[in-house]
Amino acid sequence: MYLPIRLFETINLWINTLKDIPIFQLVDRCWFIVRCRIFQYLHTQLKLYWIGCHGSAPSLQDPYLKELYVSSLEKDELNLSNQYVSLEFSFIGKSEILPYPIVWNSQNYSRLWQFNLHYFDWIRDDLNHLYTTGIWSDLGKNRLGLIRDWINNNPLGSMDGWHPYTISLRLINWTWLIRSVPELQTPILTESMWIQFCYLNHYQETFLRGNHWFENLSSLIIVGLNFNGSQAKKIVQKSIENLNNELSVQILDDGGHFERSPMYHLILLKRLWEVITCLNSAGWNVPPSYLKGLSAMVSFAERIRFHNGTYPLWNDCAYNISQSLDEVVACAKLVLGLSPSTSISSFNHHLITCGQGKGSLKKGADPSQSTQLSGMEVFLDSGYFLIRLGKAEITFDAALPCPPSLPAHAHSDCLNVDLYWLGKPLIVETGTSQYDGGVIRQQERGTLGHNTLAFAPIGSDLPYEQTQVWGNFRAARKATPKLLDWGSHSSVYWIAATHSGYDWLPASHYRWLGCSQSDGFFLIICDWMESNRSLKWLHRLHLGPEVAVSQQSHGWQLRLGDDNFRLHQLSSNFNTTSKLTPNSWYSPQFGCRFPRSVVTTSGIVTSDNPLEVLCTILTLNSALQFTIHGDPKVGWISCNGSPVVRWDGVTGIPAVKYCSSLV
Repeated sequence: MYLPIRLFETINLWINTLKDIPIFQLVDRCWFIVRCRIFQYLHTQLKLYWIGCHGSAPSLQDPYLKELYVSSLEKDELNLSNQYVSLEFSFIGKSEILPYPIVWNSQNYSRLWQFNLHYFDWIRDDLNHLYTTGIWSDLGKNRLGLIRDWINNNPLGSMDGWHPYTISLRLINWTWLIRSVPELQTPILTESMWIQFCYLNHYQETFLRGNHWFENLSSLIIVGLNFNGSQAKKIVQKSIENLNNELSVQILDDGGHFERSPMYHLILLKRLWEVITCLNSAGWNVPPSYLKGLSAMVSFAERIRFHNGTYPLWNDCAYNISQSLDEVVACAKLVLGLSPSTSISSFNHHLITCGQGKGSLKKGADPSQSTQLSGMEVFLDSGYFLIRLGKAEITFDAALPCPPSLPAHAHSDCLNVDLYWLGKPLIVETGTSQYDGGVIRQQERGTLGHNTLAFAPIGSDLPYEQTQVWGNFRAARKATPKLLDWGSHSSVYWIAATHSGYDWLPASHYRWLGCSQSDGFFLIICDWMESNRSLKWLHRLHLGPEVAVSQQSHGWQLRLGDDNFRLHQLSSNFNTTSKLTPNSWYSPQFGCRFPRSVVTTSGIVTSDNPLEVLCTILTLNSALQFTIHGDPKVGWISCNGSPVVRWDGVTGIPAVKYCSSLV
């Protein structure tokens, strides 16, 4: 009996996914699941004993974060049983009006939306309004009753509200609230926070690590400092030690977070400065590695900043989840004793004040580098490049898709190139609009959702993925960048790389990128596709949603704002075809998908014709005429008769040389 092909494929995916995960993490994950299953069947008192919650909650530590205090509520406002109130919640680009009492767990919500409901992140917004205006907003008053409602309708260990990640964020937000408005503190709330704290300590996501465990540990520190007693102190001390170890793993030498997502980088940068502030407020010593890590993360964030204040959408990344880059960096610099370049929100200002002039915090070295107007930023440990040339900002992805044992937020995007013009996307990858599984999630993570190249079977547009992304948060066989090289010559910046993602076919993709401000601006991308078996190759350029495109002789015309670009695509193979289709979208935020066009160029490599080259040229000067000469092994591109780029592949990987200016 033969197993179905799909079953073989699924088994292969699981094998290639699990082989990169250390055995101790797999055992840890299984033990976590077993403990959760057992927990569900225990009596309430046994559950409390199981998580180490013995007796009543300890008293609250005082003083702690006392600078957050604001006298704001009258006695008639402390009635938190606001019945029959409908509240509107807006998370990840989707709004819902929910009747009070809230249905906290529903199949009508996406998992990520439901997680956001349990975070209580709106507390920070309500407090910011309170600090700014001196009064509660009507919405903020109504939302105060949600704490009691959550406690009453989320029994110990049930549903998403007791996921370690949601507990971590919720407990931190509740801490900000009770320290800002202590009138809200009740024995019921203190007891609930203590039980959640003990549960989180018992069910840390040590098997997952990454940003989840970072948040678990940060929460155990920030919330644990709330409580008196030896048990809380012991948990805080252990969490400080574990977070210290994780910083050495998760923060790379160039300052980037090892999951290689700017969004999560900013989320954890914010959390780290909050931890430092809280340790100082409680009079605890701040480990030097915390300040060193914070300084490195600030430097990375400033260096990836686009001129408009945003950042590249590498891997799972969106602009509507973390606070803005400028806000997070400004807060972190204040914590480091440095002068921020922008103002910060009222709540963040009050929180930072809690830790100033206390503990062991010392002024650190200024990690900042002013954003370059021209030049190339190299993030060698992360694997990213950012080139700034006047109005243009170009990113090149030569990064690992993820840490080998943590594929949750990986995309199949090796050698992806994005181009922003005056802060607007001209050529840009798809982005991330959702975490729910299905076709959309797969397309946004897949190779064809990025500005790179994929191989496919002859007669099919269904690609072989560079990195086998699958499910919601899994990746099997992973592409590894190699033969990475970069430099500059005269006014030209260039980067070159290949990767291992197609070695198994066997096939290879090698990319060389060069750009300059010569004649206004030009960008040249040369791609070599090689295979000894017959394969189709698909080259994609996803255009920004504001780009108007039309086909002309010898290429395409792209218009963005007041600027017109000419896009040329040259190949020595007459069988190469190029077409424009509207089957793409751009997702800079969760819940948003803006339609746009994509230029797809395709061709075939065979045993008789095993090597192909495609040259993509983007320039502002429509009068420039480009011609390709020679063949994929030895050839060159000329502009108006003069050689511009020359390659020599006799020895294997093409050696590319820039020849002359376009002027």
